Amino acid sequence: MFFFLFPKIDPNTSSYWQFISQQTKQNLKTHDEICYVCKKPSANFKTHFSCKKPYSPEKVITCFYYNNYLKNILLKFKYYHQKQISQELAQIMKTFYLMYLPTENTALTFVPMHRIRKFFIKWYNQSEILAQNLAEQLNLPLVKICKKTKNTKPQAKILWRQNRLLNLQNSFQSKNLNLSNIQNIVIIDDLITTGSTLEELTKCIKKSHPHLNIFALTLARK
Repeated sequence: MFFFLFPKIDPNTSSYWQFISQQTKQNLKTHDEICYVCKKPSANFKTHFSCKKPYSPEKVITCFYYNNYLKNILLKFKYYHQKQISQELAQIMKTFYLMYLPTENTALTFVPMHRIRKFFIKWYNQSEILAQNLAEQLNLPLVKICKKTKNTKPQAKILWRQNRLLNLQNSFQSKNLNLSNIQNIVIIDDLITTGSTLEELTKCIKKSHPHLNIFALTLARK
């Protein structure tokens, strides 16, 4: 009954029964394989050796270039409580995951949100919801490996990469988890801009679990 009263509607085409219609999918441009740091071509999205820092992810896979079609979908998902969109987004991301990322001895995680922002401002963490749906579709474990201990400014409001890094510095704290049977962690997020969030989260994970290989999968690059 609920779906008849409030059907799924594509925000781009106003067509019913899907949040992401075939027409919208045709207007999403697949991202080129690049190194997330220098943005130059790199097979399978691997981080160039010369670009690597002590806490750089091994690779950051980005599904699409950010455009108005994707922007409209993410606005509904992130700010208008259309959480169901995550199921269709995860289905799309699953295709990219299986092309570029490992499935054995692997767990997914997400970019955590500070409790004040999660429970009193946004009411939910879109990265967590996206990771939950993707983990279910891939039949992989989801681990909440880090928590955010500092209520930092939203990264979208900070233009320069160095300032983004300073904003996030020591803002994550690793949880005491037994991950001895896990070799790979894949961080799931909706958008990447400079990669500073992924780097700080990788740093947090590596400090307590140095044996892990860290990868990331994002829907788009802004």
